[in-house]
Amino acid sequence: MVMRCARTTLTDRDKVVEVNEENTEERVPVKETEFMGFQIKALNKRKAEAKIGYMAMNLYSPPKAATWGVYNDRKISDMWVQSLVKSFKGVLEHNYEKNCIEIAIRLEWLKNRDAVLTSIDGLGIEEMPHMEFTEEGEAAMAPDKLIVVGGNHRRQALRIYVDWLEARIANEEKLVEKASEAAPSDAAVDLSQPTPRELLAVMKEEKEQSCYWAVRMYDIGVESYL
Repeated sequence: MVMRCARTTLTDRDKVVEVNEENTEERVPVKETEFMGFQIKALNKRKAEAKIGYMAMNLYSPPKAATWGVYNDRKISDMWVQSLVKSFKGVLEHNYEKNCIEIAIRLEWLKNRDAVLTSIDGLGIEEMPHMEFTEEGEAAMAPDKLIVVGGNHRRQALRIYVDWLEARIANEEKLVEKASEAAPSDAAVDLSQPTPRELLAVMKEEKEQSCYWAVRMYDIGVESYL
């Protein structure tokens, strides 16, 4: 008796393919060449032409017009979100090129367009200009026009992470106040070490910077695929 079993593999575009274990010739992954009716090669070319550059966007409190899930409306996985929160507590990689969140925008909406970066290699999030909009730009941005392509799980995880930092800061503030009240006025101070209040200030700055994420912007222009 011959036992047959199917093995599930994923292509680079997350397309599920059933493969018979007996026939190794069927194991070649199917590479997709189209996305939403357009050739991927042509889309990548247009994407490169439309690239504006990089900035930092407040992902904790994003612009009101920011819209997720227009072209990649995946159901939020709580398990995935929690795994991201855990990784953020180790290292928050929100300033790396590879982790940029992509945004479709109109260049004229940006108030500080001259500050747009062409590269973010080696920069900290605090060194990146924040997205700012003109009054005309804010008025022109309908709720479905500032399109954020992906990053929905990161947005959810970042909110949890920043709230966790806020809770730690609140707890630390209470400890600092109690220690300050209990310490005698003539207590010796070790000037070689940062004071509790200085450490608290560092925590607050970390929390503020943690709200931001590097974004790669694309100009949707007058005519576009979007």
